Amino acid sequence: MRIAVFGSTGFVGRAATRRLHDVAGHVLSVTSPRLSTAARGVSDLEKAALAVDPSLMEDLSRGLAGVDAVVNCAGLARPTASADDALYGANALLPVVLYRASAAAGVSQFVHVSSAAVLGSGTLRDGWDSSPHTPYGLSKALGEQGLEMVSRQEEQCGLRILRPTSVHGPGRDVTRTLVRLARSPGATVAGDGSAPSPQVLVERVADMLHALVVMQDVPRHPLVQPWDGVTVRSILEDLGDGSRPRSLPMPVARSLVMLGSRVPHAWVKGQTRRVEMLWFGQAHEDGWLTRRGLAEPLDRDAWRQTGRRVLEGDQL
Repeated sequence: MRIAVFGSTGFVGRAATRRLHDVAGHVLSVTSPRLSTAARGVSDLEKAALAVDPSLMEDLSRGLAGVDAVVNCAGLARPTASADDALYGANALLPVVLYRASAAAGVSQFVHVSSAAVLGSGTLRDGWDSSPHTPYGLSKALGEQGLEMVSRQEEQCGLRILRPTSVHGPGRDVTRTLVRLARSPGATVAGDGSAPSPQVLVERVADMLHALVVMQDVPRHPLVQPWDGVTVRSILEDLGDGSRPRSLPMPVARSLVMLGSRVPHAWVKGQTRRVEMLWFGQAHEDGWLTRRGLAEPLDRDAWRQTGRRVLEGDQL
C-alpha cells in the first residue's frame, strides 16, 4: 500500500507518518502549497478551488500517481488566530484542492484531519453538524463542508474525516503551557473535576489515522476522536506529576467563562474556550470509532511521561 502524507513535518503529521510506516513501510511525504482565500462560504470556496492554477493541480496529481491513500495533516493549527485569508486558505481551500488532485490521480481514499473545534462547546459527536465559536473552528468547519461538496462529485475517491480533540505531546506549546499550569498554584478545576476532558496524546491521533487508512466501510461523515477516559482533574494531576488542583465553585467558574466569551476578540475567545474546556470538560458521545473498539482505557502513565518529557525539554 502506498500512502502519501501532506503536512508530514507538522506535529500531527510527524506522528502519523511514523505510525503509517507500519502499514506501508515507506510513506511518501508531499509538500503542500500555501494557499490563501477570501471565501467564507461553500459556494465561494467552490469557486476558489476551481480557480486554482491548473499547473499546480497537474503537479499535485502527478506527484500522487500510484498512491493508494492520501492523509492530509496540513493546515494552520491556530485556535486563537484571527479570521484572515491565510487561515482559510490552509484549513478550508487546501483540503478541497488536495482532494481534487487526489481524485484526479486515481487515489482510492482521502483521509483528512479536521478538528473537534468545529463543534464549539457542544457535545462531541460524529456527523456533518457543526457549531464553531472561533475563526479557527469556522475555517475547519468550512473545510469539512467543502470536502462534503467535492466528494459528492468525485465519489471514486473515498472520503474519511477525523475530528481530533485537543492534541498534546512534547514539543507543542499548548502542552508546555498546560504542564506549567498543572504544576502551579493556578491549577484549578470546576467542581469535583470528574467531567470528561477532550484532550488526547498525539500518538492516539496517529492510531486513529492509521485505522482510517486500513479499515473498511468507514462512514464518509466526520468521526470524532474516541474519548480515552481523561477527566478535567486527571489531566492536571498527571501532567502535574501528582499535584492536586484546587476546586472552584461551579457558579464562579461559569461566571468567569461567560465574562470572557463576551469579549469580541479572537485571541480572548480562543483562550476563554481553552479555560472552559479545562474547567468543565465537554460532553462526548460514543461515535463510530468507539463502537468499533478503538477507545482505550486512560493511560495515566503515558500522560505523566509526557509531562516529564516536556519539563526535560525546557531544561535543556
